[in-house]
Amino acid sequence: MSYHFINVETGEYFYCDEQAWIRALDTAEKNGWEPYGTLYDMEYSIEDECAFLDDEAEILYAVIFTMGNLSQWKGSYTEKCNQVLDFNDTVFLTEALEGTDTDPELVRFIDKGTFRICAE
Repeated sequence: MSYHFINVETGEYFYCDEQAWIRALDTAEKNGWEPYGTLYDMEYSIEDECAFLDDEAEILYAVIFTMGNLSQWKGSYTEKCNQVLDFNDTVFLTEALEGTDTDPELVRFIDKGTFRICAE
């Protein structure tokens, strides 16, 4: 399995092996990175859930379901829920990964700023 990332500003995509992402997070923490926690993007999630729904009841259910997800969100970096790493988090994550054995393409992507961890 892999992660699918998209830069929020540029729309650039990056695909990352699951183990490579988890290793990068572990490496960064060992190098002093203090995760802020990801942001649950409720508006994006509602649009994503409702994109192919026509029935008002189904849409209402999707909105309520998404709001429930927001209330339980813990800032995960490993779930795939369209969450966002904000710019400041990417700056410090990049700093913690530079000079390590982390995939340089992944580090360059993170260095470009705010990105989304896309849902499967």
